[in-house]
Amino acid sequence: VWKRWIYSRAQPVETGSGVADPGGWLAGIARLLTPDGEVVVAETDASRAQRLADLVDWSDAAKLGARVRAAEDALYEDAVRWDDDAWQGWATAAGLTLTATRDVLIHGDQRLSPEAVERWFGTPEAPGAYARALGAALEPDEVTDVAHRYRVRFAGQVVPWRTVVAIGRLSRGG
Repeated sequence: VWKRWIYSRAQPVETGSGVADPGGWLAGIARLLTPDGEVVVAETDASRAQRLADLVDWSDAAKLGARVRAAEDALYEDAVRWDDDAWQGWATAAGLTLTATRDVLIHGDQRLSPEAVERWFGTPEAPGAYARALGAALEPDEVTDVAHRYRVRFAGQVVPWRTVVAIGRLSRGG
């Protein structure tokens, strides 16, 4: 709730999957802080998101599994990476001082609905984003194979899930 409140006043455009422009977002926050103000920001790091391919047994198709992993990595290539260098650059550009960073690895269970799996793959006429990403690296029959494997492995199942949350503490004063 706090992040959303600050975010909506600092930069009114929000994406569904996190902060698209961290530098602009932090600059907006900096404008709201008093001269000696501090803020702690926590954001899910999509660049280090759980890879679905890591949750599938590829022992009978090791080469396909490797290609699916590579396609997933390409899918997240443009995601914002919340690492120390990036934090420092964004803070400096926003006129803030970065005083601490920390990554928190959260492990939990995630139930994947059949509807979610269907959204990943869509239909042949209107493939989902995940299927399109796979289609850039795999043959159509391989995408069909992956879709089948994922439907069997994930639809309606609870799977172990890993999320990385990047936390930064920033101050207005030096």
